[in-house]
Amino acid sequence: MEEVLQLLPAGSTSNYAGDSGAVPLVQTYLTTAAGTGMIRLSVFSEQVPMDCAGAAECLTDPYGHKARVDHEAGNCVQDTVVQVDHGDGTSVQVDIGTCLDYTDSHNAPGVQALTVQQAVAIAGNPALGPLMDSATVQAGEGRFPDLPSIG
Repeated sequence: MEEVLQLLPAGSTSNYAGDSGAVPLVQTYLTTAAGTGMIRLSVFSEQVPMDCAGAAECLTDPYGHKARVDHEAGNCVQDTVVQVDHGDGTSVQVDIGTCLDYTDSHNAPGVQALTVQQAVAIAGNPALGPLMDSATVQAGEGRFPDLPSIG
């Protein structure tokens, strides 16, 4: 979570959550002048290079990695999904929601807190991966000792 927060554009963050299962996943809300939106980021292993077949867009990130952009109709949590293949067997996915997390039997409306370009730059950042530097890990553990699970 700590590394993700450092990569976000200016704004305030809240509603932190995570899942340290087989596919590590973190969530935050980002509030900017446009409103509040939900962002989820996951890191996972890819056995084969990412394929952009069927993607809405296929881009190259600032680090030269392939980035796949999809739009999930009817899924407000993953309205826009950006996945970047780091080329080393690691992929990072950023989900940009148009709603907030599920509470009281519905998802409250939200705004897209990131542009596709911002999500591509975040997902492609080499600091995000299965291993992170110890100072960042320790800072995250200190700041988020009891990160709630994603519901």
